[in-house]
Amino acid sequence: MFNAWKSFQSLSLLHWVVISLSLLLTLTAWQVSSRIAEEKAGEQFDHQVKQLNELLRDRMQKYEFALMSGAGAIRASEGGVNLEMWKRFSEVLALQERLPGINGIGVIERVSAENLGDYIAEKQLERSYFRVHPSHGGDDFWPIVYIEPEASNDAAVGLDMAHESNRYQAALKAMRTGQTQITGPIALVQDEEKTPGFLFFRPFYQSAEVPPADQRESLFSGLVYAPFIMSKLMEGTLANVNRLVHFRVTDGKSRLYSELDETRGDNYDPTPMFETSYVMDMYGRQWHFDVQTTRRFETFNAGKQPIIILV
Repeated sequence: MFNAWKSFQSLSLLHWVVISLSLLLTLTAWQVSSRIAEEKAGEQFDHQVKQLNELLRDRMQKYEFALMSGAGAIRASEGGVNLEMWKRFSEVLALQERLPGINGIGVIERVSAENLGDYIAEKQLERSYFRVHPSHGGDDFWPIVYIEPEASNDAAVGLDMAHESNRYQAALKAMRTGQTQITGPIALVQDEEKTPGFLFFRPFYQSAEVPPADQRESLFSGLVYAPFIMSKLMEGTLANVNRLVHFRVTDGKSRLYSELDETRGDNYDPTPMFETSYVMDMYGRQWHFDVQTTRRFETFNAGKQPIIILV
């Protein structure tokens, strides 16, 4: 003990300078290494967010292409779509194999109040149980005529888009713009759990191309549409197994989907390394995303090099 104290007292100014510079060098190397590790982790997070957006947009574009194919098939048949034709079209699409996450694909037609009785009688020649529902006080009717697979979507057959604002406004917007549109958040009638979902609309007209704005309503024939349950869409698009980011999607004040709660499993991180929020334009709607890192992300990006340098 005495010898150690004597040795400590005998340290010269040069020794102290060397010790101080060594300590300063170590701390500087530790800070630089920590900053580099954090920047690398930040770049990884940015990559994960970009990949999330690209996967979702790519999947939505595939769904849109399916709707456009349906509209093209109807035009090719010169508007003579019927139950048998739509079943064959759906079988060719092979929805569940090629487009996981989609609940079905169907046709919506617009009918005036004065023609509604004759229209229902005509459709009942194909299916005696066809009816337009629910009743409402308007004079504009947009029933779902066909939907495949019908067995899992039978509650939607005859459902009138005009009975509810989210569906109706998106249908009108699709007709007037000639563009693919999605509805605001809704609960699908075929979803027993009544979880958040939406409808995807693609208009088709009597003309091969989208007509000029002042002729769209007069030449409008109907919509090809697809119903989505948001949780199934995400399961089909992004497997939530050992993912590096979790996210939440809201439309206005309505939550469409969320992984940001502790019930989601051990990979959820209540104190994430990184998080961000942004808005994505999605076919006439604005989806707000909150994205944050998971425990698995921290495991992969908690670099040991800065600690080793400091030690």
